[in-house]
Amino acid sequence: MTSNPSSALIISPPTADLHVIKTTLEQHGYNVLAPDMIARGATWVDALAQAIGRADLIIGVCDGATPSPSVAFDLGVAAAADADILIVASPECELPTAFSSFFLVRADVTNEEALGFFFANLGPHKSRARRRSRDSLPTLTDRVAGYARIAKSASSRELEDLVATIFTDAGFDARSAHRVGPREIDLAVWSDSLAPYLDNPLLIEVKDDLSGDAMHRALAQVTNVAQAAGVRWALIVYRRGPSERELASQVRQASRILVISFDQLLTQLKQASLFDILRGLRNRKVHGVS
Repeated sequence: MTSNPSSALIISPPTADLHVIKTTLEQHGYNVLAPDMIARGATWVDALAQAIGRADLIIGVCDGATPSPSVAFDLGVAAAADADILIVASPECELPTAFSSFFLVRADVTNEEALGFFFANLGPHKSRARRRSRDSLPTLTDRVAGYARIAKSASSRELEDLVATIFTDAGFDARSAHRVGPREIDLAVWSDSLAPYLDNPLLIEVKDDLSGDAMHRALAQVTNVAQAAGVRWALIVYRRGPSERELASQVRQASRILVISFDQLLTQLKQASLFDILRGLRNRKVHGVS
């Protein structure tokens, strides 16, 4: 992508209602290309390749039970051209494994709020960071002591900044203060390495104290934001909170929210990469094993 993305190519079934997605793209500064605007005269593949080359973002619309064969083919051409691809898939759409490295928003194509969140935050920094392979992500063993020293006197806002720094140091692209309509989330982390396991982006809320009813409120807040943004997974990092038994009981009710204390995060970073920590949290949530 360019530093100021200017065009987006929409690849969709002919029956898809594209009014909202086109309007939302235009509101975020994109010049919208659609299949019926691809140049005539050449073969479809040649015309498609030319349009992909002109676009800063490719958007694949999957509004049925599975992606249509034509959409899957065209996205394959875009992937072969190393294009930045965003899939807009309805909640019931079953996506193939081959789509796991693409940006994904789980929402109907008419969901302006969820689409606006993604279009407002996609950019070249995410394109670069998300293409780092899992094997290229650094470990942070030698930095844990420094993080712990900073955390001792950190305010709530400084703790949020520190969590963002940890993710950035670990090779992810962490961006602060994201709004989804009237709702706000502290961080959004983008990485292709996480895409097969968690959403891209992964939404993160940083809390200073989750004692008492605060954990219940935080789970409700993060669940609400994730649903509005069209993502299925989110993470809460907290400094102080309930006992492990109380935590397990409350978190069990939020099937797609991962929770870890800041101290636990630092302890695990001494022996594991941040990627492996997040994957382990997800696997324990889904399968009961790391």
